[in-house]
Amino acid sequence: MTTEVALIVGGGPGISASCARLFAREGMKVAVAARTPDKPVLKALEREHGVRCFCATHASPQQWQTCFAQ
Repeated sequence: MTTEVALIVGGGPGISASCARLFAREGMKVAVAARTPDKPVLKALEREHGVRCFCATHASPQQWQTCFAQ
């Protein structure tokens, strides 16, 4: 059985956080790529739902490579 993975680009307290919670409840592995991955809402998603948060911006291809590799 393959586990589905959702990558949410842009992390904030609105739609992206709601989607992360929903996907995690549905059994998906969830990653959020954000300019500021240490936002309180993202830290709460990590703690409460096992979401992985990564620092990634359009200006840094290396950050995206690291995000996808992990």
